[in-house]
Amino acid sequence: SGNHLELPDCDTETFYGGYEEWPSFRDMFTAVYINHPQLSQAQKLYHLKYKTKGQAGIIVKQFALNDDNFNMAWEALRARYENERILVDKQVTTLLNLPKIKKRNK
Repeated sequence: SGNHLELPDCDTETFYGGYEEWPSFRDMFTAVYINHPQLSQAQKLYHLKYKTKGQAGIIVKQFALNDDNFNMAWEALRARYENERILVDKQVTTLLNLPKIKKRNK
C-alpha cells in the first residue's frame, strides 16, 4: 500500500512536562516511535512535537522538523526530565502527602 506506515494500535499519552510522567512517556515513546524501523528521524520528531505540550512542548518546538534534529530534541527532553534527584523528590513528596491511616487492622 505505497508509503503508508502502520503504527501500533497502542499510542502514547501527551507529555506536558511532569517529572513523574516522564519515565512512562519515555518508555512508551521509545517502544512505539523510536524503535519503529520505518520511521525517519523527521517523522519521529513530528510525533514528538505532536505528543508534547506545555513545558515539554516548548522544549521540542524550538527544533525545526528535519532528520538532523530528532536526536537533539530527544536529548533536550532527557536532559531536562531525567534528573534523578527531582524524580526522587517528587516520589517522596507524593508518599508524604498520602492520607494517614486512622485505625489499625488487627
